[in-house]
Amino acid sequence: MSSEVFRGLSHDLKRQWQAWRKPGRHQRLMDYRHSDGEYGLSGFDETKSIFVHIPKAAGISVAKALYGNLAGGHSDLSFYRRVFSFQEYSNYFKFTFVRNPWDRVYSAYSFLKAGGWNDEDQSWANTHLSGVDDFEVFVNEHLANSHIQSHIHFKPQCEFVDARGYLNCGVDFLGYFENIQQDFSAIAARLSKPEQLPHQNKTQRSEHRAHYRELYTSSMIECVA
Repeated sequence: MSSEVFRGLSHDLKRQWQAWRKPGRHQRLMDYRHSDGEYGLSGFDETKSIFVHIPKAAGISVAKALYGNLAGGHSDLSFYRRVFSFQEYSNYFKFTFVRNPWDRVYSAYSFLKAGGWNDEDQSWANTHLSGVDDFEVFVNEHLANSHIQSHIHFKPQCEFVDARGYLNCGVDFLGYFENIQQDFSAIAARLSKPEQLPHQNKTQRSEHRAHYRELYTSSMIECVA
């Protein structure tokens, strides 16, 4: 089947085609969906919700508070369309949290330089950030490289939610990292969950450069833009 024909199929026909073409992969998706393991999605069905976890926007805290695990990790909406039927996907409450991109870039850089979340993050940082010890040098000379922007922590936030401008966002609720407690409370109330958000996985920052605004020159601002 050509890619053009495939794109023209309905949501459920695409899922059926993928299940027929790759039954093993489809079964793994279904096992993953019904699992309550570290990245399992059983909590999504229980709450009839889908959380899109954009890296470095407090997603670990949100996922653990609402679902008790990491709930799909950093999967985007295209992944969840393969997991859920059209009716489920359409009816489930979809939400995410976004973050000021200049702050997010600094947070991601600091996080990876400190070793990241796991051995995979550490290996990537050793390969791509070794010797890049100055944030200004990183932004001006490395951030635009494709191997940097392809990493999940530097992937543009709009790509996680199919956004093509402010009027075409694939989620029902767009929360803001900068207003996280208030926005989280609104989501938690809708899902009948406790409204207080614990903070986990906070990136350590040097005391004398505590705020991202202090780090940016005009050229760095333009690079991130």
